[in-house]
Amino acid sequence: MGALRVETWFPFEDKNIRARVINELEIYLNDNTQAWLLQSDGCHVPVENNEPECSAQRYLLEKFSSWPVAIR
Repeated sequence: MGALRVETWFPFEDKNIRARVINELEIYLNDNTQAWLLQSDGCHVPVENNEPECSAQRYLLEKFSSWPVAIR
């Protein structure tokens, strides 16, 4: 079975939360590591570019790695 994609929409009424969500979405949209483009025929091809590598996961892990981890 192939991957399943689910999308949902809902409002962010708190301006601070809205700004954070938009910022983090932009980080993911700029991610170019292991990026693929969907072609009109339904096939995916790897993105080839000469831009510096930008990994959203690496960025967010580094950003939040200084946060204390709760131990249960």
